[in-house]
Amino acid sequence: MKKSVRYIGLTGVLCLGTLFSLNADNASFSLQTSNRTNQSDFEELLAADKQDMYLLKDTDIISDNTNTASVIESQAAGSTVSVITINGSMCRVLTQSGRIGYMPLARLTNKEEYVFSAADDIKYAKEGTELLGIPFSNGTQIDVLEENDEIHIIGTNNFQYWEVETDGRICYVSKDELMDEKKIRIVTPPANNNQNNNDNGGNGGGNYTPNWDGTVLNPRNGSIIGPSGKETYYNLPMQGVISIMRAAGFNYEYWIRSDGVKMYGDYVMIAADLSIRPRGSLVPTSLGMGIVCDTGTFIYTNPTQIDIAVAW
Repeated sequence: MKKSVRYIGLTGVLCLGTLFSLNADNASFSLQTSNRTNQSDFEELLAADKQDMYLLKDTDIISDNTNTASVIESQAAGSTVSVITINGSMCRVLTQSGRIGYMPLARLTNKEEYVFSAADDIKYAKEGTELLGIPFSNGTQIDVLEENDEIHIIGTNNFQYWEVETDGRICYVSKDELMDEKKIRIVTPPANNNQNNNDNGGNGGGNYTPNWDGTVLNPRNGSIIGPSGKETYYNLPMQGVISIMRAAGFNYEYWIRSDGVKMYGDYVMIAADLSIRPRGSLVPTSLGMGIVCDTGTFIYTNPTQIDIAVAW
């Protein structure tokens, strides 16, 4: 009933405006036409069955559905707009600030789970990680990954499933199935009694009981004096260090010894002052023959100190 009354009143106003314009100059006629158009837009907006949608990406709202349209407002990804009408690939929208304009329909979604912040990160899969066609648990399974498979993350948000790219295809993966670095199985290889790497007077790392009768570095004794001087330990991801070593020609296997010491081939991984002990140098430690793979800021206070890589 209220809508009918408002429509009749508006018609009466427009008729009076038309009569008035017959006795007025062109400026008055233009003013009446402009007011009539704005009122018509307002009435259309009230009657529209508007649908709130989310922007998938940062988007410009334009003045009309033509090639010469101007930008009237810019909205960030994740913002909401109300769709008034749809015309082909474009739609007419009402923004949160009250502006009416046009934008591509393809930039909209009715589910916030599809809105991602751009990312470019590498993660690693847990065993059995599923790649899905949509960011929901009931999505179609695209692939199943093996443990340590590399995953390229291209979008993140505060929801469960993140956006990934694999073989040129966009998929989604549960963030709980992602690891920051590859999982290393703890193994103890057989001793290599035939190998003798004692150019610095120590035993080969494969037979890792050193010829050392002093204190051995352990989680309780965080700093000791070993066969080559002061020893400490650290626990950090080693993938970057391994990449550097392999690029330098030291192509050994990375593994973790049963006592938690990180190994590279037959050698204990250590950090040292590279100006004194270059990468690849063999240095006796309390835990076996070490190979210099890394360095650290400790060298500025004690250039002869070595830092042993462990999983403690």
